[in-house]
Amino acid sequence: MSGGEWYQRPFLFLFLFVLISIPVDLWMALPKKEVDEFSRNAPVLIKDDFLGKYPEDLKIEVKEGVVEINKELPYCLVLGEEKGEKIGIVFDKSPEVTELMQEENVYSHLCKAMGLVGEDYIVYPDEEVFKVQKLAKEVNLKIDKVMLDGLVDKYLPIFLTWIERLYIIGPFLLVPLVFIGFLMKNLWYGWVLRIIAKLLKVKEMSRGEAYKSSLLVYVGWSAFAWLASLILEQATGNTTSWVPFTFFNTILITLISLFSVKSGIIDFSGNSSSRQPTNPTKPSQPMNPAKLTEEPVKSARMMVPDLIKPLGNKPVEPEETKPEGSEEKASGDALEARIK
Repeated sequence: MSGGEWYQRPFLFLFLFVLISIPVDLWMALPKKEVDEFSRNAPVLIKDDFLGKYPEDLKIEVKEGVVEINKELPYCLVLGEEKGEKIGIVFDKSPEVTELMQEENVYSHLCKAMGLVGEDYIVYPDEEVFKVQKLAKEVNLKIDKVMLDGLVDKYLPIFLTWIERLYIIGPFLLVPLVFIGFLMKNLWYGWVLRIIAKLLKVKEMSRGEAYKSSLLVYVGWSAFAWLASLILEQATGNTTSWVPFTFFNTILITLISLFSVKSGIIDFSGNSSSRQPTNPTKPSQPMNPAKLTEEPVKSARMMVPDLIKPLGNKPVEPEETKPEGSEEKASGDALEARIK
């Protein structure tokens, strides 16, 4: 892939898609106004629904893992109502776990027991069974209405502050998990693409090439489906999903990937980065000074006839060299003789 083929960056596009879609989906599913409304109503709900049901005179004390209350046993701490029946937690000296398994038991006249507190252990429901947890001897605490009010006043504002912060940053904390989920799911699409491309003799693809090719198509299709669902939801007011099941995605992503690879739209083979033009222009090289003087000499020798070659076997006699000024002197003597 050459530097200019910027659109063939599947991992970057996947990260941007997840980074945008996850916060938008969560913020649309839970609007900010609902979070603000919860923050306003939480103090009232907790103090009325929880603390309001706690008796003013009830005191619970745990000393070295042993529970004591200032009420006659058995005693039910009522937490609410269900179909007109009180539900709560029953305190007793040695309650039997089997009592919770019966619709009608010894505590039915008090309330419907959701849990039991014995002298040094508690019984609580866990799915379809009840578990017994012994209290450690290191446990020491006192519970009364004043203490609970103080805890709510101290920690509830901190809790609501973190709720508002998590509303903003929470979606971005999910981005790495969703990103990894996409990568794991694309292992299947890349494997199918590689097998089909080999069977249809479209191209011999490496695992990396097939993975990147299917991932690019997978991200593009997911982004299109997400945008379509978002637009339809805003237009109709109904929540719709354009992300079909995995089997349909496999067929669609494989077909689009095969077409893109065969047509050259997608190429992760590793050769495209070194691709050169068909007739590249060779860069000009500096001329050697020796060649600049040698070439004209060779040309002159080829163009000038060989005039100095001896004719036959006749020797060439050297010409006589006359002294300088002899011709002028001879012509002067001849002219003087004529005058005389």
